[in-house]
Amino acid sequence: MKFLASIVILGSIVAFSCAQSVGHYNLTSEFDGKVCILSQFNATILNVTYEKTDNSTANINVMVPAEVNVTGGCGVAGTNESMLILSFKDGHRVLSFDFFETNGTVFFKSSNFSYTLDEEFVDAKMAGQTVMVAGQVWNQPISNATSSFECNSTFYYELISGETHIRFEMTRLQAFNVMNDSYSEQVDRCPQDEPTTPMATTEMANTTMAMTTEAMTTEAMTTEATTMMTTTPKPVVGHYDLKDMNGTFCIMSQFNATLRVNYTKHDNETALVTIMVPLMAEVSGMCPMNMSSQMMSQLKLSFKNGTRTLTADFEEVNGTAVLTGISFLFVYDEEFVNASMMGQNETIGNSMLNLALSKATDAYRCDSGDMVMITSRLDLMTVDFIVQAFNVMNDTYGPENRCAGDMTTQAPQTTETTHMMNHTTEMTTTTTTMTTTTTTMMPTTTTDTPTDNHFKINGTDGVVCLVADMGVRFSINYLNTDDKNMTALIDLPSVNQTAGGVTGMCENDTNSLTIDFLKTWQLRLFFGKDSGSFALENVTLVYDTSDPIFEKPKNMGMHNTTGTNLGLLKGTIGNSFLCKKNVDAMLDTATMTFTYVQVQAFSTEKTDTFADADDCDTETSEIVPIVVGCALGALVLIVLIAYLIGRKRAKRGYQSV
Repeated sequence: MKFLASIVILGSIVAFSCAQSVGHYNLTSEFDGKVCILSQFNATILNVTYEKTDNSTANINVMVPAEVNVTGGCGVAGTNESMLILSFKDGHRVLSFDFFETNGTVFFKSSNFSYTLDEEFVDAKMAGQTVMVAGQVWNQPISNATSSFECNSTFYYELISGETHIRFEMTRLQAFNVMNDSYSEQVDRCPQDEPTTPMATTEMANTTMAMTTEAMTTEAMTTEATTMMTTTPKPVVGHYDLKDMNGTFCIMSQFNATLRVNYTKHDNETALVTIMVPLMAEVSGMCPMNMSSQMMSQLKLSFKNGTRTLTADFEEVNGTAVLTGISFLFVYDEEFVNASMMGQNETIGNSMLNLALSKATDAYRCDSGDMVMITSRLDLMTVDFIVQAFNVMNDTYGPENRCAGDMTTQAPQTTETTHMMNHTTEMTTTTTTMTTTTTTMMPTTTTDTPTDNHFKINGTDGVVCLVADMGVRFSINYLNTDDKNMTALIDLPSVNQTAGGVTGMCENDTNSLTIDFLKTWQLRLFFGKDSGSFALENVTLVYDTSDPIFEKPKNMGMHNTTGTNLGLLKGTIGNSFLCKKNVDAMLDTATMTFTYVQVQAFSTEKTDTFADADDCDTETSEIVPIVVGCALGALVLIVLIAYLIGRKRAKRGYQSV
C-alpha cells in the first residue's frame, strides 16, 4: 500500500556538509504517561515572506531545531484527530501538524506556522508582531492506522500556494496506535522511496499523473531535480445525516468542508484562520416541517467540544430546495492567535443566501467544489458535496441535480501557446485564440468583446440592492517554468445566475457580488458608500493556473489576486453608473478591464432595472466648461489690458495739444 501519493516532488536533496540533524519529536499522554505520537524528521520552512520598512518584501528560511518544546493532543479512544505542536526560540516560533484517522487510514490534514518578527527578520516593518500562517488543507493519506509512515526522500508541504513551503527530509511518523513507545514494525513508505518499475507504471496507468521538476536553491544547499509520478486521491468526506424520531433519515448530506474566518487581533490588524469541519462532527437540527406555510429544515454540525457549530437552513420554495442561510458559531480560542475577543463567542452568518440547489424531491451534488462567500468575513469551501434536505425516501438520495461546475465543458490541453479563451457556457463550446512569440508572451489584439452579463443581488423585503450589467476581461501575469514573465487573457464567460453561480450580500455599508465560473474560478466585487455616492472599492479574483490558457506555469494551482481602495465605478446613490468604454481595475498580479459596465449599488427599489445613469463620458466632459471658462477669462484679461494701453496713449495725445 502506497501513501502520500499526491505530493509533488520538487527535488531530491543532495547531502551537504552543514545538514541539520534529525529531530525526535515525541508526544506523551498526560493521562497515562505513554508516548502517543512518535515522529522524527528534518524540517525547514522555506521562503517566509515579510514586508520591510521601505515597503519592499524579503524572505528567510526557518530551520526547525532538533531540540524543541513538544505539546499537542493525543488521538485517544473516541476521537479521530491528533495534533503535534513544536515550539522553539522561546515560543516565538510555533509549528503545528494536524492528523486524523478514518476507516483505518491516517491522513495528514494541515499545518500552521506562527512566528514573531524579531531580529531574524531584518528591517521588518511590523517588528515585534506575531504572524500566523494557516496552511492549506491537505487531507493526504500517509499510512494505515496501525502502521508507521517513513519517507527518506525529500518532500514539500505547501503553506502558501507558490510561496512558502515546509521541506521534510528523513521523515518517520506514527500519529495513532503507538504501542510500547515504539514505532510499528509495519511500515508504509512514500512512493518516491521506491524505484518505479514497469509493473508499477502499468498499475498506475489509469491514475492522474503529476510530473513536476523544479530546482530549488537556498543558501549552502544544492538540489537535483527529479520527476515522479503521483496519484491524486479524492478528499475524504464526512457523512452528516439527520434522523427523525422513527430513526429514519430526514436530511442526508456528505462533503469535505473548510471554513475561512477573518478576525481582529489585539493590534487591530486582521488575520485569517482556516477551520476544517471534522468527519465525526455531531449532527443535530430540524427535520422538514411546515412553518408559516413553508417547508423548512435545518442541519447543525457541532465539533471541538461544542465550541464550533455550523448551521445550514433550507426552505422548499415552489418545488425547489433552497439554501436560505448559513451561520457559524465559534469561541475565540488558541486557533485565533492574538484575537482581540479571546475567550468570547461570536456568530457570523447570512440568512439571505437564497441559493437554489435542486428540485425538492432530488439531491444536489457538486463534486467539483463550491465556494460560498457567506459574509465579507466568512467563506465556506466544499468538495464532493451532496445534500438532500427534503423528501428523503428509504434512507437513500433521490435523483441528482448537478452544479454548474460539474457540467462545465473543459477545453482540451493544446501544445501551442494559448493566450485567449472566450468561454461560452450557454453553447458548451470554447473558442481559443492562439499565438506564439519568442519573447515575453503577450495577448493577441482581438476585436471580440466579452459577454455582457446581467447580475442582481436580492436583499430583504424584495429589495434588489445591487444590479450590474458588465463585460469583463482579465489580463493575468505569471511566471512560466523558464522564469519568463507571461500574460494570459481570459474573458468572464456567460454566467447563469439561476444555477447558483452568483451570490452576494446586501449590508448597510457593503454590497457585494460573487461570481463562480470555469469550475474553480471566482470573482468578488465589493462596493462601499460614502457621502451620498457608491464606488467599487475592493476586488478579489481566484484563478487556477492549471487552466490551459497558462503556458507551462511555474506555480500550477489555485491563486488569488486582489485590488483594494480602488474607488472605481463611482455613482450617486439612487442613480446608476454607466461607462461604455474600458475601465481598468489594477489588481496585484492582474488587470481587470470592464469593457462595458452599468451598475447600481445600495438600491432601495424592488426591481432590477437601472435608475438614471451617471455617465463616465459626462464626468470627463466637465473639463470642457473649465477650458472654455479659462479661455473667456484670458480673453477678458487681454481686452482689459488693451483698453488700459489705449487709454494711456490717448491721454498723452491730449497733453501735447
